[in-house]
Amino acid sequence: MTTAHEKMTLLDAIEGKLKDTKRIPFLSRIVLTAKIVDRQTTVDHEIAEYFERIVPNLSAVRRGMSIGVSRGRKVYPSGVLLCMPNSIVQLLEASYEDICSFVTTFALHQEYAFKQHDAPSERLLEAIDAASQNRYIFPRGTGLLSNVRILFFTDDIPERAFLTWTAHSIPKHFAPNPELLGFTEKQVLGAYNQLLALGQLIKTDSLLAPDTQPTAESLITIAEESALPSNEIYLNLSSNPDLPTLDEWADIYACVIDVSMDDEFTWPALSTLNTLPI
Repeated sequence: MTTAHEKMTLLDAIEGKLKDTKRIPFLSRIVLTAKIVDRQTTVDHEIAEYFERIVPNLSAVRRGMSIGVSRGRKVYPSGVLLCMPNSIVQLLEASYEDICSFVTTFALHQEYAFKQHDAPSERLLEAIDAASQNRYIFPRGTGLLSNVRILFFTDDIPERAFLTWTAHSIPKHFAPNPELLGFTEKQVLGAYNQLLALGQLIKTDSLLAPDTQPTAESLITIAEESALPSNEIYLNLSSNPDLPTLDEWADIYACVIDVSMDDEFTWPALSTLNTLPI
């Protein structure tokens, strides 16, 4: 007699484990920072709306369709956008494909805004041509940010740091936490851990209702000054040449890998495949 345990396949075991831990497989996380080009004319909600237009499925999350969960085969994004006096930081949790799409689109818009007359890429030329034929529109908000740098990326996280995606204004200047000062790796790790800790604060804030987000005032209230980001830290990181740009990240992570096998390295030989006994 065959037992239920003997009938369980490896796939059944993996799916059961994921269900038990409520883990969403293949969820990635990326953190980037940028400088606000013109603070005198840029309003924080314009930056948030720009990201809503270029991050896949983010507008659906903002409409309350999902609170950072997966539905069917679609994994909705979560994370946080913090707008400081002269800089921003964006932490995004989404599928690997959506993050690649976001980064490559963001890079295209950056090239259009700041480098379109300096040896434009083939992708930019195609987008400009499509725009001239009303088949592509560079969204409102393109060019609000510059000096974009990737601080952190991991392609498989055990759980979300944020339940949904929210945007907050941090209008005050906070002195840099002394623990975050130092060489690049220390600054990046410190800033990353600070964002994760902020996610825990937002999660556990008793005043946070499921379909709302804390205001800038409440975010400052629930967090100590040392837990809030410093504008100076992120301005420094956005001009750090040791950190990858959008294009440099995309060249490594978002490129299509074409794997081909020559006949002499294939067994059985392709010419004999049809003659093999079945």
